[in-house]
Amino acid sequence: MLELLLPDSVSWAERRWDPAAGSAPAPAPGERFHPEEAALGERSVARRRAELLLGRACAHSALAALGGPDVPIGKGAQGEPLWPAGYTGSITHCAGYCAAAVARRAEVAALGIDAEPNEPISERMLARIADERERAHVAELLGAGPTGASAVRFDRLLFCVKEALYKALFARSGARVPFAGSRVRFALCPDRRSGRFDARLASGLLAGRWCLQEGILGAALLLGDAR
Repeated sequence: MLELLLPDSVSWAERRWDPAAGSAPAPAPGERFHPEEAALGERSVARRRAELLLGRACAHSALAALGGPDVPIGKGAQGEPLWPAGYTGSITHCAGYCAAAVARRAEVAALGIDAEPNEPISERMLARIADERERAHVAELLGAGPTGASAVRFDRLLFCVKEALYKALFARSGARVPFAGSRVRFALCPDRRSGRFDARLASGLLAGRWCLQEGILGAALLLGDAR
């Protein structure tokens, strides 16, 4: 999925599994994580712990592809991954999918990725993350396209995009932008299963990509400077 969302300057790794299995698989041969990373999820439920370890394994694969150091990727006060000096990245996981993306800071100031199941969110959640214009935009897109399990759930996609945006902005400056602090609009490719998005903030306009693949929604956003 990430091959549709990220440029060549970003290294990535992803894993899929059957969500009916109830838990992420163990890292495959050749994938690894550090013992210190295993302790990061020791207070989490088994499913969350397995996803965290597989996410770190993906992160090490992506980092190694850039020639990065083989060091533990810790966890910050807000749960964010702590990348080695000179690198930035993002990790995401949901039922059936886990991925990491990494870039050199000399090329990308920060990035955010997120993955979500292509399922609706509640009206209450939508009201928390979206203003009236965004809700109208989502309703228009949902009403204009096909229906059924294979149709894009633009309400969940909005949540996915705002997660990716939050991660990128926090990685760049430590700013915790509330979900309601941005206004997102989608542009669709002819297949209606991929496209771009714009996110307007008080500080300006940012843009990224989104797609739906095998029941998983993905969004990615890159920030090109350190401001």
